[in-house]
Amino acid sequence: QQKYVEILNKDLKEANATKDKFFSIVAHDLKSPFNSLLVLTNLLIDDFDTLSREDQKKFIEQIKESSENTFALLQNLLDWASTQMGKTKIVSERVDIAKISDEILALLQPIARSKKISLKSEIPLDTLVYADKNMVSTVLLNLVTNAIKFTPQFGNVSIRSAIDNKQLEIEVADSGVGISPENLDKLFRLDQKVQTVGTAKEKGTGLGLIICKEFIEKNNGKLWAKSIVGKGSQFYFTLPV
Repeated sequence: QQKYVEILNKDLKEANATKDKFFSIVAHDLKSPFNSLLVLTNLLIDDFDTLSREDQKKFIEQIKESSENTFALLQNLLDWASTQMGKTKIVSERVDIAKISDEILALLQPIARSKKISLKSEIPLDTLVYADKNMVSTVLLNLVTNAIKFTPQFGNVSIRSAIDNKQLEIEVADSGVGISPENLDKLFRLDQKVQTVGTAKEKGTGLGLIICKEFIEKNNGKLWAKSIVGKGSQFYFTLPV
């Protein structure tokens, strides 16, 4: 009975942590970008006639950037909430990691090019895993996006793979700023918040890596990271072959 009570208490703590995280995001992370949007649009409306064409364009660009950040946050929030409520359905099938990697790199190439970052996939064609394609795509999209975000100009981001004990190990490596040991321990914890600004002042949502971990674990894999400050980071995940 005591053991049962301990399990219940543990589950209750986890549920409270989930609830606290949800309200923290809604109250702060989601509120801030909307405030930014309101301020920018009000300034643009009030001063439109006195602003130069260049200043008008600058305001519109800032509104676009704020809107994109808000949409990304909302999408991550919805994905995460869906996993918490058990509504995310897993459709496992044979998928080619090489094709998914190429699609992700093609999608993110414009962002990388703007920072003069080299993107490269070293995964050979027909590298098959048994997993949910959409979940794997979401994980790779998040990991490569983060790698670009925290890599300075003229850096490198690469995706590699290797077979290890009937599992495919995928690595997303970058030559970026790295992560301190203290923050590395907090990355995948719901009760901790690690939210840093990218090398071009890009903002994150704070939920991406938590979603990645949950998606990989739902596909019978593991996700972890290694990093040295100033020398880049490597994120690894495994999937059954």
